[in-house]
Amino acid sequence: MNAWCALAVLLVSATARAAAPAPPLVLAVGTNISPDPALPALSFADDDAAAAMELFGAQPGRSWLLTTMDAETQTRYPALTSRARPPTRAQLQLAVSQMASRLQAERAAGLQTEVVVWVVGHGAFDASGRFNVALEDGPLTAAALDTLVLTPLLSAHRIHVLLDACHAEAILASRAAVQPASAEEVSRQTFVEDLFGHGNVGFVLAAGAHQKTYEWSEMRSGVFSALVRSALRGAANADGDTCVTYPELTAYLSSAVQGIAVPDARPRVRGRPPAVDVRAPLACRASLPNTAVLESVLGGWGAFHLEDSRGVWLAGGRFEPGHVGALWLPAANAVTLHANGQEYAVNNRGDGRWQAQDTPLTTGHTPRGAAERAFKEGLFSVAYGGHYLAGFQAAQGQDRERAPAVAPPPSPAAPQATRLHLLAWTAMAPALLGAVAAGAAAFAAAFGGYSLYRYATTDLQRPAAEARQNATWALGAAVVGGGVALLAGVLTVGLVLVDLAFYGLTAD
Repeated sequence: MNAWCALAVLLVSATARAAAPAPPLVLAVGTNISPDPALPALSFADDDAAAAMELFGAQPGRSWLLTTMDAETQTRYPALTSRARPPTRAQLQLAVSQMASRLQAERAAGLQTEVVVWVVGHGAFDASGRFNVALEDGPLTAAALDTLVLTPLLSAHRIHVLLDACHAEAILASRAAVQPASAEEVSRQTFVEDLFGHGNVGFVLAAGAHQKTYEWSEMRSGVFSALVRSALRGAANADGDTCVTYPELTAYLSSAVQGIAVPDARPRVRGRPPAVDVRAPLACRASLPNTAVLESVLGGWGAFHLEDSRGVWLAGGRFEPGHVGALWLPAANAVTLHANGQEYAVNNRGDGRWQAQDTPLTTGHTPRGAAERAFKEGLFSVAYGGHYLAGFQAAQGQDRERAPAVAPPPSPAAPQATRLHLLAWTAMAPALLGAVAAGAAAFAAAFGGYSLYRYATTDLQRPAAEARQNATWALGAAVVGGGVALLAGVLTVGLVLVDLAFYGLTAD
């Protein structure tokens, strides 16, 4: 009888191990470089790519990192430095090829492998209004993302695409409204049809089609990427099933940023789960290796966040009163809890669990600047939990009707370019006239000076008279030319001021 019991226990445990999901294959791409000299380079895209890999265990053969780490990022993630490859198209194709081979082998073994594609970088539009993300050697368009990345990996059970870039939502449209739409485009609903029709692919996008994303130095991260990592570490898990779904993720992000007072700094996150399974989880506790659980009545902490000994921002939130939550934190480094302006040590008990201490260590930091204050005061000002999730989903259900087939209003980008062209042409004519007059005045002044020199140094009466006459004419011409140049300059400045007052300029 005991032998049968032992055999049953072995069979059950083996089945449980087989059913436990393996960590997904992860492709993390982070590019700080700016595609436009007018835009500053990013600071933390390399940190976000490394943190995305670390979130899922950074296992060799299951994760690929394409980024160029700066010195500080290399110090924080020394184990990943040697594995990082430049974020170029060639390296992207190589990584996807290796991932596809791994997928094929695991599929042949009967495994249902999931893929996470996490891209962080500058988002922009080309001249025709098509969205792209910057790589080091050029733009990655939506079509290229589909052809080079998604299509070769479609044998995966699920593919989750997380895009942290300005205008990220525009990746789901054939082109954005940076130009007026033609009648044919409007009739074909070009602006409301998705480019990606793969049923097993889901998207989480950091911003609306005409919205910027923000980095925050206190997080050393893009705000969106940091919040997504927090959500996938269990902060969004409102129903306690140890998995985080698309509705939970987007509801958590909505509650986190709702209190940010600066509208431009408040992300409008969009989540679109795979069509074949709208309840598909993006992450489960079992798929995050090398973690320990911090379980507590999180609703009593107020707004809080946790960071490790490297200064890496791990998770945060504000939860409904009585909400009991569990956060899945990496077990390798010490963790500090920041709550109510105080810092608390969080100790790893060694049994797979973290425990926060009751005695504070130090006070927090004072924010600086409008955007800094907006994030500091507004982030996590709204409590999250099961009630918020239910209300959020109910509100989303009221907005599921398809948008009417009309083109969105043009982006400010095109009018700004038109006004700048008009300003340049308006000021060009008087500016050229002023330049010619100034040149003539300079030549006349030089000739007059030379004539005066001859007049002063000659003893002959006739040459001296000629020199004096030439000097008189030259200096007169210099005065006239200078006057014309001055008048042209005044006219140029006046036209510029009139142009600015009449048309205005739109800051990007």
